[in-house]
Amino acid sequence: MTTFSFPVVTFLLSVVKYPFLVLLYLAGAFFWISGALLKASLWMAYQDSVWGTIVAGVIIDGGCRVLFAWTYLQIRPKLLLLIGEQQRAEIGKTMNYRSSSLAAGLGYGTIQAITLYGLVLSESTGPATYYLASCPNVSIFLLQSIVALCFLIMAPFLQYAVMHAMYHQQFMHLIAGIGIHAFAAFCSVAAATDTPGMCGISVVGALVAAIGSIVYSACVLHRNGIDDTSSKYSTSAKLL
Repeated sequence: MTTFSFPVVTFLLSVVKYPFLVLLYLAGAFFWISGALLKASLWMAYQDSVWGTIVAGVIIDGGCRVLFAWTYLQIRPKLLLLIGEQQRAEIGKTMNYRSSSLAAGLGYGTIQAITLYGLVLSESTGPATYYLASCPNVSIFLLQSIVALCFLIMAPFLQYAVMHAMYHQQFMHLIAGIGIHAFAAFCSVAAATDTPGMCGISVVGALVAAIGSIVYSACVLHRNGIDDTSSKYSTSAKLL
């Protein structure tokens, strides 16, 4: 419940009503899975280097977001040409870059959270509660659920930042988006140490990154809008 209440509610209230956004939600999940397969291959080759795997993961995640944004920017105009004029006006309300990037980012983050939390559950079957050496007073299930939720919240807003950067060719936003994700990823390493209390760095880092991604998107990106249709979408889609 801690991890998945947010994506379930958001999906049911704002995505499932629009078939096009559902497709983008699934596309975002597909891009994360593709990136995960590539990361797994690299991690097997460099599994002795914790920092190397983190750096590789951050770069690949950023690359997947950029690839999705570039692909969508290439495909969207062609899709609109295939739709009749009467339907085009209605679909265009929810087919703007903001809604599309947030829906895809939600799918990206959901499958990421399922994997992060699922790995803990798969290794911890049974009635007992597990604790890490770095966090002797908090269950690993609660710890990982909070971290997974923070990464899930980050995903839509980071995808929005990348879409904004690609559309407006303001590539400093790419650096900012990758930097926020890198900060959370490097902080997460603290939970793997044997020093008691270090897990707090992991949780605080993930929380700061999640809040930072929201503030960054709201204050820096949303201020100028992302395209001409962004202010025209329907009331039901305003959450996106």
